[in-house]
Amino acid sequence: WYNLVPLMEKHGVQLVLLGHNHFYERMIPLKENLPSTYEKGAVTYIVTGSAGRGLYDIMPWEFQAVGISDYNFVVGDVSYCELAIEVFNGEGALLDALTIPRCF
Repeated sequence: WYNLVPLMEKHGVQLVLLGHNHFYERMIPLKENLPSTYEKGAVTYIVTGSAGRGLYDIMPWEFQAVGISDYNFVVGDVSYCELAIEVFNGEGALLDALTIPRCF
């Protein structure tokens, strides 16, 4: 998916949701493959989809903001100027929350 990063940045994609791994992970915003803030052109990547089979261990790395080995689901609320994300585990406990600004 690294080949898609320049395309996403070019077209203003702010959030990429990835699945299949059995954990929850959110990367810090990246712009040109470097750490950034929630600024124009930065992309936040979230890995989710830990339903069903067993969980995987989390391997911390330099661009990881949050890494949790727990079953989870993601809820998003989009308004004109922001994208709010909340992540819950199977019991309904909040695991992560973030707000991505959309108006620059």
